[in-house]
Amino acid sequence: RIAGLRHILVVSGLHLTIIMSFIFAFLSLFIKNKKISAGITIGFVVLYTILAGCTYSIMRASVMCIVYLLSFFIMKSPGSLNSLGLAGIVTTALNPLAIGNLGLMLSFSATLGIATLGVRLNAFLTEKLPEFPENIFGKGLNKAVCYVINTTAISLSAAIFTLPVMVFVFQQINIYFLLSNLLISLVAPLVIIVGIVMLALSCVPFLQILVELVAGIEGFLCSYIIWVTG
Repeated sequence: RIAGLRHILVVSGLHLTIIMSFIFAFLSLFIKNKKISAGITIGFVVLYTILAGCTYSIMRASVMCIVYLLSFFIMKSPGSLNSLGLAGIVTTALNPLAIGNLGLMLSFSATLGIATLGVRLNAFLTEKLPEFPENIFGKGLNKAVCYVINTTAISLSAAIFTLPVMVFVFQQINIYFLLSNLLISLVAPLVIIVGIVMLALSCVPFLQILVELVAGIEGFLCSYIIWVTG
């Protein structure tokens, strides 16, 4: 809480988005028809939403994820702001008093920041990148740099747009928030993805050595988060 990293531990829309992306990408490796992969992933999204207790941040993320996945059926890409607006309509239609919920305000303000400032900031920084060599090393380096830029843009934009809510509710400014989130946001998605891989491998008895290797990576990532927090 003091380091401004409380959102890493709570079940949030970030987790659902990462899991949805991972499942859809994994299914797409084996199923060429994107519609089938999208349909199966929608089932996972609905199941996850129910298991997570249908919190406002999860509902916001689930609506946006489902809208995104439905785009493979209508062959038209939905806008982030339109999806966010639909999520707001669905959430407040189910419970009009949800508009005053802190979790909803933080979730929607962070997403609004990512969809507006984050997209523009990422595009601006990406355009400033130098040209990398046209080889495997250059392509890998380019992807790594783009990942860092994208994660930084998301973290900064979400922090800036949620800052007014934090100040209004808690009447204080967390000076650690921007720095801690920049350091943590690079590895937080990896913790979830590596954790999913570790759990999946643990279901296969003869892959225990590989499970221990992946668990070691997971432990290193978690230790890094704890170290930064400290």
